[in-house]
Amino acid sequence: MTLRRIVLVGDAFIAILFGGIILLNSPGYQLQPPVITQLSSVSSQVDSGNKQLSQISQQIQSINQAISALQQHLQNDIHTYHEILAKAGE
Repeated sequence: MTLRRIVLVGDAFIAILFGGIILLNSPGYQLQPPVITQLSSVSSQVDSGNKQLSQISQQIQSINQAISALQQHLQNDIHTYHEILAKAGE
């Protein structure tokens, strides 16, 4: 699918979505609670989820840094161990 088709499909989806919102919020149609309120709620939930994902990403980066430091420490210990074995074998 070309980029132009993707954009057209996306534009059509947005038009249908907003057309539906306008229709559902028309005076002849009653919703409890209103669609706009629901969309606002969903938007705030998405924002909250994004903040949580950002925090999780930062925690993962911290864990990766700790793992890298541990790997380096272990490599140094292994190198030292090999040196001790080499001297003991002399």
